[in-house]
Amino acid sequence: MHDLLKKGDKYVDVKEAENVTKNLRDGRETEAHKRKTCDEQRHNDKNKPKNECTSKGYAQDRSVRQKREEVKTPTPLNIPRTKLLMEIQHMKELEWPKPMLTPSGKRNQSKYCHFHRDHGHDTEECLQLKEEIERLLRRGLLAKYVKNDKGTQRVEGLSPPRAGVINMIIGEVASGGDSNSARKRYARSSITFDEEDLIGVTHPHDDALVIVGDIANFDVKRVLVDKGSAENVLTWDAFLGLKIPQKRLKVVTTPLQGFGGATVIPEGTVELSVTLGTYPATVVIMTNFLVVKTPMAYNAIYGRPLLNAAGAVPSTYHQIMKFPTSRGIGSMRGDQHASRKCYVDSIQAKSPPSVMMLDVELPRERIKPLDMIEKIFIAKGKEFLVGTGLGSEEKDKLAKFLAGNLDVFAWNPKDIPGISPTVAQHRLGVQPGAKPVKQKKRNLAP
Repeated sequence: MHDLLKKGDKYVDVKEAENVTKNLRDGRETEAHKRKTCDEQRHNDKNKPKNECTSKGYAQDRSVRQKREEVKTPTPLNIPRTKLLMEIQHMKELEWPKPMLTPSGKRNQSKYCHFHRDHGHDTEECLQLKEEIERLLRRGLLAKYVKNDKGTQRVEGLSPPRAGVINMIIGEVASGGDSNSARKRYARSSITFDEEDLIGVTHPHDDALVIVGDIANFDVKRVLVDKGSAENVLTWDAFLGLKIPQKRLKVVTTPLQGFGGATVIPEGTVELSVTLGTYPATVVIMTNFLVVKTPMAYNAIYGRPLLNAAGAVPSTYHQIMKFPTSRGIGSMRGDQHASRKCYVDSIQAKSPPSVMMLDVELPRERIKPLDMIEKIFIAKGKEFLVGTGLGSEEKDKLAKFLAGNLDVFAWNPKDIPGISPTVAQHRLGVQPGAKPVKQKKRNLAP
């Protein structure tokens, strides 16, 4: 029995050895076949023209290569990309990248990317950050960061998302585009007004051109288009409605004239984005607004600085404003109903209460009391003068009242601590942070 079991074990060992040998031989044949196939494929690819290489690897990498080539010449910015990322990091439209796929051990630990929030490369060298900035620029959200020697940025493309609506409250490329076809189309375009522009306009009329403006991604109603205004104007209430931090206001020392002949000191100036037109014929202009605290029938005024920067031509007769874009002539329609409502509000504004002036001649000599007076001593060194016509009872009541309110009266200069700033305040019109400059000596005539 023992010999029979021993022979059976030897037979099993031989079978297992044969199976192992067969598997090794099959594996070597399979590997050799794979190498032969790869060599033949590589040889065929070399003989093919470059434009016919449509292998799987080429198809997978083509979109990535094209995307990288698009950002080889990124839009020039007026600040470094690292600083720009710090300013827009809380923007809800910003899309953060996915974690890096390269193992951390193979990355350069001496470089750090604030966009990926990981080591491997510098923030300025991050290709995904450049692509994200270009995407936001095409949406018109970063127009103020575009480097432009003229000081005015124009960004054309998709209309930015609306942030809100304000009711009544009492580019990275040139206009012609960067392609030959766009420049030719821009050169052929001209601004004209014809009978079709009069459709829907009530005649006769003398209405001003009042539109719904797009300021800082807000729809602002009652915006006056005024070619006679030397400045773009924004009311204080509209400024607060745009939810812009007051720290963005820059001090202005030049007064604004023209509101009823009076002089208005602006609260400051602020740079905001203004979108003209409707998609696709839109253009975004970065321009300055003077913020004023004065009653107006309008929320804002588009003056000559904005109209000239956009090349806009308004027509009150046709109730339309037209301007050139890379996608043809853009336009914005006026609202006659809003224009007439603003006119009525302007002429029905409440005037300040009138003051009646009386011609009264006061006597030149010092006015004396009618009755005789006497002194009432309340405390040491504190006395009052009262008329002798008072009865004893009234005089006692008055003395008790005065004694209980002695702290109200100032008996010497030390008793006057000062006036509350809420009552009166003296303020110098000096720009904060201005460097003091000593005036040079002037020789006056004797």
